[in-house]
Amino acid sequence: MKRSAKATQKNQFKIADKNSITDETSKMSQSNSKADASKGVIGVDQFVSGRCNFEVYQEKGWYYSVYLMNTKIASNNNKFYIIQIVKRKTCDHYGLFVRYGRVGETGVISLEFKSAENCKKEYEKKFKAKTAASKGYIAISMKTEEEKEVSKAMSDNSGSTSAASSQPTQYAESKLDKSVKDFVEFIYNEKMMEKAMSSQGYDCKKMPLGDLSEETVKQGYKYLNLIDEILEEQEKTGKKTSKQMEDLNQFSSKFYTLIPHSFGRGPISMHIINNKDKLKQKVDMVSSLIDIQRAFNIQKGNMKMLAGNKREQSGKVVLQPHPTDQKYENLKCGLTPLSSSHPDYKMI
Repeated sequence: MKRSAKATQKNQFKIADKNSITDETSKMSQSNSKADASKGVIGVDQFVSGRCNFEVYQEKGWYYSVYLMNTKIASNNNKFYIIQIVKRKTCDHYGLFVRYGRVGETGVISLEFKSAENCKKEYEKKFKAKTAASKGYIAISMKTEEEKEVSKAMSDNSGSTSAASSQPTQYAESKLDKSVKDFVEFIYNEKMMEKAMSSQGYDCKKMPLGDLSEETVKQGYKYLNLIDEILEEQEKTGKKTSKQMEDLNQFSSKFYTLIPHSFGRGPISMHIINNKDKLKQKVDMVSSLIDIQRAFNIQKGNMKMLAGNKREQSGKVVLQPHPTDQKYENLKCGLTPLSSSHPDYKMI
C-alpha cells in the first residue's frame, strides 16, 4: 500500500517542530546503550566466530548489545558500529565483540576475551566515545531473535518446525477458497516484499527485512515529514534558500542513519532527498517497511499459538491449522470471491 508524503504527514507522524525530532533522536541514542531484555532475546552478531557457542551477556534485564549508525552526506560518511559482550554458554568466559565499517560491507571485526568487568568498562567507554557529539553515531533499535523468527516464518507454508518441538509441524488442508488462499499468500509473500524494497533503494541482502524495529522505522518517517515541509515551502515560494538546502542535507543524513542504505564507496551526495520524486520513493519504501512490520505482528500471533500447542501423550500428531488459514484469521476481515457472472464484477 502506497501513501503520499502529504497524506502521511497529515495522518500518521506529523511533527510540531524540527527541534522536537532532533531532540528525540538524541535522547534515543543516549538511552539505548543496551537492549531491553523484556522485549526478547538479542542474538549474537552473525560474524562472531563460533557464534552458536555464545550468547549476548545480560545483566539486570539489559543485554550488552548496541547497533550504532552514522550517515553524514556532507563528509561522505555512511558507517555502522556494533558492540556486544558475548559469553560462552558453557562457562563464565566473556568477550568484547566489535564490528564496524561502511554500510553494506562486513567491516573490521575484533573479539577480545577478558573479565566481565573489563568487558563492561570497555563497552561503556566505546559507546560514550562513539555517541559523543564529535563522532555523531546514533543507536538504532533492532529486532529481537523472536521477531526475526517471525520474519523467517512469513513465507513458510509447509514443513515448518514448531517452536515447541524440533520435529516438523504437520498442517491440515486449507479451508479457504483457492482464490482467497492465493490472495492471502500474495499479501504475505516476503520475496515480493524484498523485490519491491530493492526497487526503492533498500538493500534487503545487506540489511535484511525485519531487522529494524518499528520504533526506528517510524523515527525515520518523521524526517521525511520534515523534508516534505521544506519542499512544500520551496514549491510555494519558488525559492531555494541556503538554509533550506542545509536542512535537506541534514535531514537526509538523519534519515539514512535510521534507515541504513548501501551506497557503495562512491559519493552519497547524489542521494540527498531534495525533490518530490526522491521523497515519494522513500515514503513508499518506509510505508512498505511499516506494512511489513504489521504483517510481522500478525504472524507473531501464529508463532505463539504454535508454541503453545503440545503433542498428545499417545504420540499422535495434532494437525495444526494451515498457515495461510491462520494468516487469514489474523487479518480479521472477510474475503468472498466474486464470480465473473456477478453484476458487481462487471461494474468493477
